[in-house]
Amino acid sequence: MSEIDGATEVGRQSLALLSKVERSLHQLPESNHIVVAYSGGLDSSVLLRMLSRIDKGLSSRIQVVHVHHGVSAHADEWVEHCRTQSKALGFECIIEYAVIDMNKGSFEDAARKARYSIFEKYMAAGALLLTAHHADDQIETVLMRLMRRGHASLKEGIPYTRSFSGGLIVRPFLSISRQELHQSAVALGLSWVEDESNQDTSIERNRLRHDVLPRVRELDSAIGSRLLSIASNHAQINMYRKRMFESASEHLFSSERSLCLMDKGVSLSVLGKLSREAQRIWVRDWIKSRELPQPSLPIFDRIWSELIPARADADPIVQWGSVCVRRWRSYLYLIDLSQIVDVSVSAELDDCVRVNSGWAFSLEQPENGVVMPIAFGAVSDISHSSAAPLRLESYANVSSRTKIFGKSKKQWLSVSGIPPWRRGAIVFVMDDSCGAVLQLVDLQSLSPLVSIKEDASASGACIWLSRL
Repeated sequence: MSEIDGATEVGRQSLALLSKVERSLHQLPESNHIVVAYSGGLDSSVLLRMLSRIDKGLSSRIQVVHVHHGVSAHADEWVEHCRTQSKALGFECIIEYAVIDMNKGSFEDAARKARYSIFEKYMAAGALLLTAHHADDQIETVLMRLMRRGHASLKEGIPYTRSFSGGLIVRPFLSISRQELHQSAVALGLSWVEDESNQDTSIERNRLRHDVLPRVRELDSAIGSRLLSIASNHAQINMYRKRMFESASEHLFSSERSLCLMDKGVSLSVLGKLSREAQRIWVRDWIKSRELPQPSLPIFDRIWSELIPARADADPIVQWGSVCVRRWRSYLYLIDLSQIVDVSVSAELDDCVRVNSGWAFSLEQPENGVVMPIAFGAVSDISHSSAAPLRLESYANVSSRTKIFGKSKKQWLSVSGIPPWRRGAIVFVMDDSCGAVLQLVDLQSLSPLVSIKEDASASGACIWLSRL
């Protein structure tokens, strides 16, 4: 920190502040691979600069990723700024272009999902993803959740760390205010970009930051520290709740595994042995454990007013955004609809057929990529000539009258325990000459649904599934 004159009062204050920022980075978990989310804004600029200072050998372990959202007219300028600043610090800046799916909630939520799906590409086992969220972000988050009448577990706010794609997301600046980061940036002589959307008060967080919080601080200047204290206390409470959730889950989750059912179902009969309040706490923690957004209180109440008391033969759903709780066969299921595979294919397999889920079926083993064999033949009373043409059909395209190993489509799905929300991922491998079904492939779990009685792949009765 020699570029700052420590002989002056301003210099001494700057050194003390930079030391505080630096200490937050020295507390990072050990990792040989660090991904930095770098927007080019004030906060992430301080993060990147301080990382370059604390360890001269760190650059070999760091990947700097900037996401171009394609929204601001200045986005291309920000790309050049990030490249220039990263290069000056000895880092290469990777530029990624986000595809924002507006069917996934608000624009802010959709953009966040797009960013994190990009960051996920650069994660590895034990890797750290560093973001520059700070104490003011925490204050705003806790206040937003209080205003939404969310469950008490949400008052923890933004966690310092959480698991992510085999590694951890870490937010080292959560105890440092925006003002402190600004002072640090000025002391370091940094330049940064200003995102004009941060001034748009039609966005809830911005409205809270620019309009609501200043007025609240006029009434209580300590409101920020109070909200941070609430977040800290609830983080401790949630840690203990997590342990209790894990213990209770051993009894609540179904131990039965059907052939393709990847979701864990919660037995209603076992859940019913808990008190109503204990049920509500457990379901909230279940949603939290899956890192899914929590429903509002009115939507959450519908699980007990509509879903649980429904008829045994009913198929009720309580949905918020891309998440739903669904009752099926006397079990509750928590489903992230954004992760459900829905395949559309109807084609003769002459060489290679691509499906919209990002996978391909082929007659010959591909040389590269993720590859798995799908065997068929020598099952039930079905025989197949290797010379006969094969056909691929997605679930919706197969007639309910088609016999699948001697059973109708409806009977087979009932016996195999394939729930309604998984059926769109099923691909039928058929003998095109007679319409017989030779195999069913679940592209959600990436597995065949019918076990083979002999090593059919050794005799050539096999096709190949590969990732494009």
